[in-house]
Amino acid sequence: MKIAGLLLSACLPLSVSASTVYVSGDGGIGVYDGTTGAPVNSNFIAFAGFPSSMALSDNVLFVANSDSGSVETYDATTGALLTRNFITTLSGFNVLTVSDNTLFVSNEGTIGTYNAITGAAINANLITGLTGITGIAVSNDMIFVSSTAGRAIVGAYNRTTGAAIDANFISIDGNCSDSLALAGNTLFVGLGGGCIVGYVRGYDATTGAATSLFFSRNLVTPLGLAVLGNTLYLSSLGNNSVNTYNTMTGAALGAPLITGLTGTSVHTLAVSASVIPVPEPLTSTTVISGLALLAISFRNKRSRRLSGPRCSEDLTRH
Repeated sequence: MKIAGLLLSACLPLSVSASTVYVSGDGGIGVYDGTTGAPVNSNFIAFAGFPSSMALSDNVLFVANSDSGSVETYDATTGALLTRNFITTLSGFNVLTVSDNTLFVSNEGTIGTYNAITGAAINANLITGLTGITGIAVSNDMIFVSSTAGRAIVGAYNRTTGAAIDANFISIDGNCSDSLALAGNTLFVGLGGGCIVGYVRGYDATTGAATSLFFSRNLVTPLGLAVLGNTLYLSSLGNNSVNTYNTMTGAALGAPLITGLTGTSVHTLAVSASVIPVPEPLTSTTVISGLALLAISFRNKRSRRLSGPRCSEDLTRH
């Protein structure tokens, strides 16, 4: 079904050369270089609870804690806790996303909106009557919600009123939808909860039709999806990894970006192009090794000055 009267942003996202990836797992949230996959601080936040979803806005990291039924906020640069109970009295498996200072949060079968600066409710019951919410993505005009009710469903709703535009915008056989991410006019749907082999598929965000974009590495439960520039970041719980793909072509961007993640509960994602987190503190061994290398470098440079220029340097100068 084509959605008439609603204009989705069709502008191509800009490529971003540097990024930071936040990955949740059992007992904490780690930070990794979005280009190399190297850990910046694998123990960035020690998290008590079940981090079922994350979102970034400016320098604030929002984390849904499905154990406590709350949303917590952290400084995205330092990892310091800002507010333990930014939003409370939630229940069920909570997912969230943020757009234009509005936080969209699931609460059982309901999607509510909250002020992303104060936490105050805007409309705690914007969308109701859903079952098994697993993902939220927001465009200029619409809210896309993935859920499981006997089969995987993605519904489309008016962003302002919450009215259903098409509650069965995308319907997929199998009880296996997991997560959503939006890039331009393409809606990426992670499918894996009840599927034998997980995968991610792209859909036209205007018509709901499946596109040729199809991503699979024999993924098991692709719980985390995030888009930055032309890159789709995808975390797989069963594979304990984060993979990257080109959002325009579907091509895998090399080997998995991050591997060896630990934990069995969840690996959700958030990605930033501007926030530079504080790296993990250096150990005494690292400091000593660094000082030793510095001393060797200084000694070599001093010996070179004392011994004069090499032959090749003389030839170059003359």
